[in-house]
Amino acid sequence: MYDMAVIKLASTTIGNTVGWFGMMSSSTFNSNLNAIGYPGDKPNYPKQYYYYCPSVSDSWASDSVTRNTCDFMPGQSGSGNYYKNSANERYIRGVTSYHTCTCLNSGCSRCGAPYANYFQQLTSTRFTDAKSWARIP
Repeated sequence: MYDMAVIKLASTTIGNTVGWFGMMSSSTFNSNLNAIGYPGDKPNYPKQYYYYCPSVSDSWASDSVTRNTCDFMPGQSGSGNYYKNSANERYIRGVTSYHTCTCLNSGCSRCGAPYANYFQQLTSTRFTDAKSWARIP
């Protein structure tokens, strides 16, 4: 249902080498979004790609899913979506869920831009769930 999982690593110092992400929950989402994934439509698949999507808003969303026009494609489900603040700190905000060919305006063709993509937000309930799964107090 969430497309979310938690992996607890044996080493608690791996972040000193590869970096850290925080987690951020909110009842609303209105900020820039960054994503990392392995989209199936790109050359050299599987190759990791990074995306920046300006001004993603949950104005179309339920309380837990945000629809957006970021360039997500099949193969990216489960990829983390994160917010980067002005101090260059990164916070996980959600997980890529699915891509549709639903047009968001009347001027596009069936799978033409802009199309809809959805990510599961890290709501306060899901934030608590993730901490529980990882056994973090």
